[in-house]
Amino acid sequence: MIRLTYEQKQSLGFQFLLDALNANCVYGQELVKQAMPYPTEQRQELLEELRRVGCLVDNFQKITPVLEKIERIFMQVKEIRGSLKRAGEFVLTDIEFFELKQFLIQTEKLLPLFEELKQYTKLQGIVFYDTNKALHLLDPEGRRLPGFYIVDAYSQELKAVREKKRHLEVVLRQAHEEEKRERLLKERKQQVLLEDELQQKIREEITEGLRPCLSEIHANTKMMGKLDFLIQKAKIARKYHGIFPTITKTGLSLTEMRNPKVAEVLKGKKKKFAPVSFSMEAGTAVITGANMGGKSVALRTIALNIVLAQSGFFVYAKEAKVPMYDYICLVAEEFQSIQNGLSSFGGEIVQLQTDFPTETGKTVL
Repeated sequence: MIRLTYEQKQSLGFQFLLDALNANCVYGQELVKQAMPYPTEQRQELLEELRRVGCLVDNFQKITPVLEKIERIFMQVKEIRGSLKRAGEFVLTDIEFFELKQFLIQTEKLLPLFEELKQYTKLQGIVFYDTNKALHLLDPEGRRLPGFYIVDAYSQELKAVREKKRHLEVVLRQAHEEEKRERLLKERKQQVLLEDELQQKIREEITEGLRPCLSEIHANTKMMGKLDFLIQKAKIARKYHGIFPTITKTGLSLTEMRNPKVAEVLKGKKKKFAPVSFSMEAGTAVITGANMGGKSVALRTIALNIVLAQSGFFVYAKEAKVPMYDYICLVAEEFQSIQNGLSSFGGEIVQLQTDFPTETGKTVL
């Protein structure tokens, strides 16, 4: 499995593209940070992800209004996984109920929009659960107000206690005799304690009622992240004119490929990136040329587009046929080796020993 450090992502230009993604919810942002190439044994999952990106890209203009509404919903979504975990063992607090209620309200708004999106795109592999049962527990009156409060609808006994407490408060404001006021204050205190006791009991009942729904709510957090990340992949594909890569069994072929990071740097200098073409079969290829002839940029661009294809992104080329690799090792930076007291050649050998696989039967670049 290919694993890239932050520094390697930076060197390839992969981090440049990840930084350009504007995931709107915490779950999507997390997937952007964790973005890595799919392992070779997950070929089918990779193809499905690329098809999902293709569904959005091919229909992007038609679905833009729907995507904008979905993204506005994602902006309102907060992190609730800690509360979901706590709910399995402990009674949730009113703040946690509030955050969970907000998430469920946003989910309710999302479901019809997602169905509309699927009508345009035939999107597969993303499924949201209807969690209205859980939302009803947190909003029994169905008012969909943003806050959370244990309303009278939860318990007739609680309603009666609150009514008595309010009555005592009215009488207390009108009472002037010290003895009567003390008696009323004592009675009110008893009602307050009873109200707190009933409210805690209701919190326990709500938490218990939510427990059968926790797995579905948690699954929806994952699906929100997946959809958010997917939308960003489609946007970055359109921004830099990416194409759907063909995932082959063997043979690498990249025609007129580009490197968006280098292209942006050149654009700032009023220059253009010269597209590079490259192809090879299994074996060894040697690239030669004069100093400053573009060999390093070409290697980074090849590696970048392979990583993009294997990570479920569109690639930046006119045509791309990319096999899945178990390992990619790109040794292109000398400064770290010098800092460690090694020559550039010594640094490369150490890097190869660290990164290059010892297993046989693996596909490497």
